[in-house]
Amino acid sequence: GDGKGTIMAALAAIGSVGGAWPDGTTAPQFRTLFVLGEEALDDTLRPRLDMHGADPEQVFAIETVLDGEGRERFFNVKTHLELLEAALAEHRIDLLVIDPLTTVMGGSDRNAEGDTRDALTPLIKLAERLNVAVIGIAHVGKPNGTNRTPAQRILGATAFHALARVVWMTAPDDCKEMALGVVKSMSYSLCPVARRCKNSALERE
Repeated sequence: GDGKGTIMAALAAIGSVGGAWPDGTTAPQFRTLFVLGEEALDDTLRPRLDMHGADPEQVFAIETVLDGEGRERFFNVKTHLELLEAALAEHRIDLLVIDPLTTVMGGSDRNAEGDTRDALTPLIKLAERLNVAVIGIAHVGKPNGTNRTPAQRILGATAFHALARVVWMTAPDDCKEMALGVVKSMSYSLCPVARRCKNSALERE
């Protein structure tokens, strides 16, 4: 409910038409593939894409895959990586969005460092091989009074944020708007909303 899926739909929509980023600069035109685990294409993702003016010919989605007996299963990175690679190549995908990231880790212990790294490393290697950017959507736990960084609040093993090049998070600010900020990167920046509202919850974290 913090706008993660809506933000991803907006980014895909901008890229589908080579539109303008929120800062006014022109985006390159790119193709996006969504791997969906919690939200449906027809009643959730497609309306969001339409709302943001997406070109539907440039955005694709995988909800389930068929097993050997013709039954629908969630995509699993351990067993369906070749299918994903074929889809990325066939549709000339530039951005892969997995919502949520844990959906593709069936059979893995999401709280174990080793299991998490073993599950995600082949995905990382695939992205590097095909020059595809990957965004994995994750859920965060509620503040519990500890001194954890925002990235450490991501549910599951620390490998989820340790393996990522960049971690973005959304949070409500004191202006009663949602702010999008970078909590892990070589450089740190805040969205204009967070800059306007000096005492935002995101800045306090």
